[in-house]
Amino acid sequence: MKKLSTYLFLILFSFQTSSWADDISDFEIEGMSIGDSLLDYMSETKINALKEPFNDEYIVSHEFYSVSIQGVKLKTYDEVHFYFKPDDKKFYAHSISGYIDFKNINDCLPNQIKF
Repeated sequence: MKKLSTYLFLILFSFQTSSWADDISDFEIEGMSIGDSLLDYMSETKINALKEPFNDEYIVSHEFYSVSIQGVKLKTYDEVHFYFKPDDKKFYAHSISGYIDFKNINDCLPNQIKF
């Protein structure tokens, strides 16, 4: 009887239902989403003028290029970074990040919960 209950236990818990996450393209920053083409927001000439290799404080990578979008069209963020592959002629987004510039920490902390 112990073996039967052990087998039943293993069988029941090995068939777990998986939960499906929503599509990543549902996530938007300033109306832009993963998989969108940067050409929907600016011309190829402007993209080529603004693009630069992805870099941060520690690495510089030529695997991705980024374009920083700033200006009056942005409602929530001061700057949006749009990342794409260098050989991609359609400039499809692989990553998008938003940046808000707060002058002091007291302005920043209440907004962390909002975003």
